[in-house]
Amino acid sequence: MRLKKMTAVALAAALAAGSFGGTTAFAADTTTTNDITLSTTVQNNTVKYVLSIPSGTKTIESAKDTFSNVGTLQVKHLDSEADVKFDNTKKVSVAVTYSGNLTNTDNTITSNNKLAYKLVKGTKDSNTDIASGTTYDFSADDIDKATGSVAIGAVVTGDPTQVENGTYTDKVTFTASVEKAKTTKTVTFNTATDGKTINKDGVTCRDSFDNYNNLVGWGSEFSVSSGQFTKIEVTAQDVSMVGKNQTTYEKIEGWSAATWTGKSSTVPFGVIMGNENPVTIVFTIEE
Repeated sequence: MRLKKMTAVALAAALAAGSFGGTTAFAADTTTTNDITLSTTVQNNTVKYVLSIPSGTKTIESAKDTFSNVGTLQVKHLDSEADVKFDNTKKVSVAVTYSGNLTNTDNTITSNNKLAYKLVKGTKDSNTDIASGTTYDFSADDIDKATGSVAIGAVVTGDPTQVENGTYTDKVTFTASVEKAKTTKTVTFNTATDGKTINKDGVTCRDSFDNYNNLVGWGSEFSVSSGQFTKIEVTAQDVSMVGKNQTTYEKIEGWSAATWTGKSSTVPFGVIMGNENPVTIVFTIEE
């Protein structure tokens, strides 16, 4: 028999500890009222932090497109002293994985036994999808300012009238670890002060500017020896061709006007025309 209206489905959330120890799993049980926040102490030298994540069994609404709160990811200090700071070279990284389908736990059901759902971050009125494998990083600033939190909800996307009766569950896994934090730096190149050749702080280009401060890509590219470019901004008298392929005149991926955004250690470009005026290029690099 297919349901015309289901009352609830259970989402079993289990923490799979990364560097924090073993795995704690919670069986599906629609009658549970246990707290869905599990606290884990993270040691960083002598400073302690608490990592709160959703756990236990959470009953969510089965109606299609209905938002249900699941819990919150958060990292905060256990010590309230103002001078206690998380090591700014580290970050707490939490990965979220799930199948995207709630499955009927009745083993006699062999068809119409899966109900699609998704996780989202935010509130009922304002949220965005969480793809399986999404990773959240909590930095020193997030923790020090007590703003390092992410609200998580669940939304049934499948049609509950097209599946069989029963309780539907899935396991959401949170894998946490302490890792090296990424840092961002900018390298500013200017033909007036740095000359015609781009070779500064690990940023290079195969070709050099000519006497008129013009630089033609023609298969050349900007490169960085460590990390990745996340943004490149070009200031020149004529920037109309910076992001265009000089053979096909088609747009080069990532370029919008004279600004490139993305993540890559090499970035191709078209033509930078200084026309005897100085050219400035600002490279933003994530290491």
